[in-house]
Amino acid sequence: MKKIVCFLFSLCLLSFSVPAVYAEEQSSYSYDDATKISVTVPEYHSVTGELPDGVVLYMDGNAVNATNVKRLSSHTFTIGNTDGNNRKIDKVYVNGEDVTEEIMGEGYNVPSVYRDLFFTVTLGDEILPGNLEFSSEIGKNAPTVKLTPEDIQAIEDAVLTDEDEESVKNGSQINIMLSVTDVGNSITDREKSLINAFISGKFTPGEYLNIEILKTTDNVETYVTQLSNEIKLTLTIPEYLRAENRTFAMVRLHNGETTLLEDLDNSADTITFSSDKFSVYVIVYADQNSNNPTDTTNTGDTTPIALLVLFLTVSATTLCLFGKKKEN
Repeated sequence: MKKIVCFLFSLCLLSFSVPAVYAEEQSSYSYDDATKISVTVPEYHSVTGELPDGVVLYMDGNAVNATNVKRLSSHTFTIGNTDGNNRKIDKVYVNGEDVTEEIMGEGYNVPSVYRDLFFTVTLGDEILPGNLEFSSEIGKNAPTVKLTPEDIQAIEDAVLTDEDEESVKNGSQINIMLSVTDVGNSITDREKSLINAFISGKFTPGEYLNIEILKTTDNVETYVTQLSNEIKLTLTIPEYLRAENRTFAMVRLHNGETTLLEDLDNSADTITFSSDKFSVYVIVYADQNSNNPTDTTNTGDTTPIALLVLFLTVSATTLCLFGKKKEN
């Protein structure tokens, strides 16, 4: 009986001790202190990339290499080749995401930049064809040049070599620029003396010009002074040189040699000439009603002098005969 009473008493003690232990364990935890996590939001994000040579990343139309943009700002990115690269762009990634179609099309738009942007570009094996461009540049006070599409094509054909045409096929960028510059204040005394000696007694110098052709191949500049064939150019006669009964011509000074190039059109406002050499030129003119004794001497025409001598001889003979008759 005593054993049964002891067992029941032990059970009672156990039932009271378990809650006490649990309460003690619970009291060891405190929920009064919370863990604090602080995050610093950057004001700017970086835009960088791994780009092959000759590939340029554009942000909002401006070329960028590495830059920072304001957080949550909006930007549009495009990509393209420069003159130094003629391989087709294969893939474009932004932080590992393929955006080739967007960035090679209308542009990859980021409406709200919330992270750093890293661009990666890979190139394919396809070779892109190059480009040929023509431009003209007219300097201050220089006469304008009139060019038709046929004239431009003729200039390109005369300037480009077989190697140039092959380079364009393989991706080279070639620009041909025709420039006309007034060099009246910079022409040398020797050049002016050679021109004046050449036109002496025939023409009067008008405006001194430097007509040049510059060929730029993949950023390498070359002045082309000798063409494979002649090209035709039409310049507007400056207003201050125009006059009634006045004709014009062009004199070319190239490597110390002067050449007269006749006006090929019938317009009083323009002068058209053909040439295959380009350096110093001068617009010259002659007035048709002017009396120029040098012209007579240069042509070797002695008819007016002979007539004068004949007239004086006949007059003298007549006076002598008339005088003798009067005496008789």
